[in-house]
Amino acid sequence: MAERWISSKELSKHLCIGRDTLIRHYPIFTEGVHYRLKDPFNPLSHKVWKLSEVERLLSQSRSALHRRLVRKQAAAK
Repeated sequence: MAERWISSKELSKHLCIGRDTLIRHYPIFTEGVHYRLKDPFNPLSHKVWKLSEVERLLSQSRSALHRRLVRKQAAAK
């Protein structure tokens, strides 16, 4: 059975962080792996999250997460 996707509100509650903190960390997540849009044809749609992938990412060391963020920011330029 496939894992269900959860809302940003459920994710922030599970991680014990505020919604603003989750939004601030969006750049480290990858669309299609960690989250997807609830309505893929609407770019303003809410995000839904794959909890297991988010937990796998966040279980990495702080330095690994920082390197990931730097790489993603460099690729966006």
